[in-house]
Amino acid sequence: MLLPADFDKQKWTLSRQIGIKHVITKASPELTGLEAPYDFNTLKIIKERLEEAGFNLYGLEGDQFDMSSIKLGLADRDAWIEKYCLMLDNMGKLGISLLCFNWMAEIGWYRTSSHIVERGGALSSGFDYECIKDKLVKEDRRISEELIWDNLYYFLDAVLPVAESNGIKMALHPDDPPISPFMGIGRILASANNFKKILKDFNSPSMGVTFCVATFSLMDENIYQLAADWLEEKKIFFIHIRNLKGN
Repeated sequence: MLLPADFDKQKWTLSRQIGIKHVITKASPELTGLEAPYDFNTLKIIKERLEEAGFNLYGLEGDQFDMSSIKLGLADRDAWIEKYCLMLDNMGKLGISLLCFNWMAEIGWYRTSSHIVERGGALSSGFDYECIKDKLVKEDRRISEELIWDNLYYFLDAVLPVAESNGIKMALHPDDPPISPFMGIGRILASANNFKKILKDFNSPSMGVTFCVATFSLMDENIYQLAADWLEEKKIFFIHIRNLKGN
């Protein structure tokens, strides 16, 4: 269960009541009020808080600090990659073995609405391409698919050996929505073939996939066959079970 790193009476209590033992969290400073988890004490505090409530902190999900310099390939990216490696070392020391990460530069997962009424009055989110088709990020923050590829490979070359040495599985999430370009940003994790290329080029026990059912289904993939293939290869490290309507 994805739970906030700070005590949340409703979410933490409900999770205990339904028998949740293992949790994922996001430990970014804007959510915790602490330093990013490249600081050992930050991660230790969060893990201990959860343990006191009866949970095992199994993994982290999302960008744990601002990754713009790394993803856009800016001049200071090496300093930030070093901090990322520190975070992996900290995870290893604390026995946190999963890291769900993405390669969406500048804009993360995106919705155009968060209040679509579904069955029984439940609220869902939605995305309508027509609402954003003419929007662009600032010109100096736009990036091509070619550069996004280069920056991902540069990053993986640096961090995967550290992940391996710490026994951490890095589960790469697809682009959400899987559209390229997206507001002037090249996106490369919008097809299963591109995932297959990465898994082939980085044949590491620490390199795998976050199988987001909804996002892969938007790629017109046979998700049943894709799941079967990657399970056989032991490359599905993490699963997001989510469905959708539309294309």
